Amino acid sequence: MKRRDQSHERRTQIIQAALACFTELGYAKTTMADIRHRSEASTGSIYHHFKSKEQLAAAVYLEGIRNYQEGLLEVLEQERRAKQGVFAIVRFHLNWVGENPAWARFLFQMRHAEFMAGTEETFQGLNRRFAAGLSAWVREQVRQKRFRPHSRDAFVSLLLGPCQEYARLWMAGQVITEASAAAEEIAGAIWKALRETGSEP
Repeated sequence: MKRRDQSHERRTQIIQAALACFTELGYAKTTMADIRHRSEASTGSIYHHFKSKEQLAAAVYLEGIRNYQEGLLEVLEQERRAKQGVFAIVRFHLNWVGENPAWARFLFQMRHAEFMAGTEETFQGLNRRFAAGLSAWVREQVRQKRFRPHSRDAFVSLLLGPCQEYARLWMAGQVITEASAAAEEIAGAIWKALRETGSEP
């Protein structure tokens, strides 16, 4: 394995170990020694990648955002039809939360943590790239008269807002509908709200 690949793999292991520690111990109580022990990395290796616990926590957050956004855009690249795309987005969102509960909770809870203060440029860059990919897909659906035109903020709220609310309830243990069934129900409602009159039923 090339040195760069080894370094990337070690960085990923440290991030995953940090997320596990933050989940089990809480961010405030987690020490770099806890993360070193969980990751089985040397102290030197950890500090080579991350200068502080705060920097590492920010990396955990940004890596979670990146993982989610890239996964969703990959789903859209494979689905050019509007209705099927809406259902694919909702399924991906709920599946991602179900498969990554620790990351999902961390993203929900830590957006405004102090350690995020120095990440705004990177965070906004990720969001711009995500918005560009999503917008390109949506514009094509509008051009094909499958979606009714909406302002971007309203469209995103209609598309992802219901997913985020269900995910919040799921993480709080307050749902009564199993995730796969909820995904179909939520996606159907979103499609009715977004579709152009006369498009696929």
